[in-house]
Amino acid sequence: MTSVVGILSKQGAAIAADSAVTRRRTNEGGRLEKVTKNGNKMVRLSNADNIAVMITGSAEFLGVPWDVIIRRYRQKKGNDHQPSVEAAVKDFFDFIAATDVFWNQDAYNYFLHYIANRIFHDVTESTSPEDERKSDGTLARPAAFKKAFLRELSAVKRYYTHQGLCSHFKDYSLEEFRASAETVFDRLFQDESEEYPRPVLDAIRPDFEKAVLSIIGSRLELSMSATLVFVGFGANQDYPSLVAVNVCEGYAGRVNYSVRPEDIVCISDKKPVAICPYAQKDVIKSIIRGIHKDWSENVLSNLRPLIDGSFIYDLLNPTDGENDLGLDFNARLYGIDGDDLFDEFCKEGMQMLDQNQQQWEKALQHYDLEEMAALADSLINLTGFHRILTFSQEGVGGLVDLAVISKNDGFTWLRRKSWYHKDVGMKNGEFGI
Repeated sequence: MTSVVGILSKQGAAIAADSAVTRRRTNEGGRLEKVTKNGNKMVRLSNADNIAVMITGSAEFLGVPWDVIIRRYRQKKGNDHQPSVEAAVKDFFDFIAATDVFWNQDAYNYFLHYIANRIFHDVTESTSPEDERKSDGTLARPAAFKKAFLRELSAVKRYYTHQGLCSHFKDYSLEEFRASAETVFDRLFQDESEEYPRPVLDAIRPDFEKAVLSIIGSRLELSMSATLVFVGFGANQDYPSLVAVNVCEGYAGRVNYSVRPEDIVCISDKKPVAICPYAQKDVIKSIIRGIHKDWSENVLSNLRPLIDGSFIYDLLNPTDGENDLGLDFNARLYGIDGDDLFDEFCKEGMQMLDQNQQQWEKALQHYDLEEMAALADSLINLTGFHRILTFSQEGVGGLVDLAVISKNDGFTWLRRKSWYHKDVGMKNGEFGI
């Protein structure tokens, strides 16, 4: 639970992050959650380049806090220049993959078991017609169940792999995976042996293992996922850029991270300004686009019944008198395609929202970094205030950490909840945040 925002222009970047963190703990009674407002979600990535990272979603990677990992990277490789923010992202995740201290075997086997168990039960729930049982609880038609299971497994695999492949898994062979994951699959299929016959489990296991490998190497957006927002200047960049990376744990020295083209924002002559909110971004989006997402969704859901055939029929055939609209008008109105009308309405609505955002961006072209920082600060505070006023969970709040990044002056804290020296203009403290 969090809210962060980056505002970029040719002058640099202003970044802001709240302090709310959802902390999770599992005990015998189940999973417990607690929201605290003392999280550190903004960390410098490099000493050589002006790049920072903002953290949203899960605060840990396989049990290791992200801020610990980022500081370790800065300690080991912080003096190495990277030509761009994208290059820094790749170097950062390659560093994680090559650093043994981050790879706890119990943690990544737990991740694999969670994924495999979830897939197995998602697939079996979709095979209900073929899951008929005899009076003793055994499958009535094992061959039909196997066929249905493999069909549904293929559909689930297509759904996940359509999201995109993570680069660290591209060269991971099935043989390597099976050798590493054997104990995890042994445990899973042993747990299921009370419900499904051993011959059926043995028959579906090879295809199941192959599907799981494809899925853990695809873009996963689950409860343990995080979005790391890298923003700043690479050594060869004159204008700032931002890269939002989706990360969902990893397995055996391979990080499940992915970047889509739309996750990359580069300031240029063609795109001089960008406002980029992440995590809980509903309030920020409603401000810069002019309409809240929930309101627009309600409009669309209520509009659909009004433009179907029955509405047009009722319009042309009123019950309280004769229709005097004219035959020509009737014929033309009957010829309206409801889907075309709905699509045209959506298209016009999106253009209006885009135009609202463009007006904000045009205004920001004339802002300096101080004004951009003030806007970023206000957007995060308004999100937190909205959570207080409504009955939403207060997952945004606490002190807003605020910083600016410029090509010449580098990374500068404007506000930090801890670990800075007030007597030297709030520069980086002894702990190197």
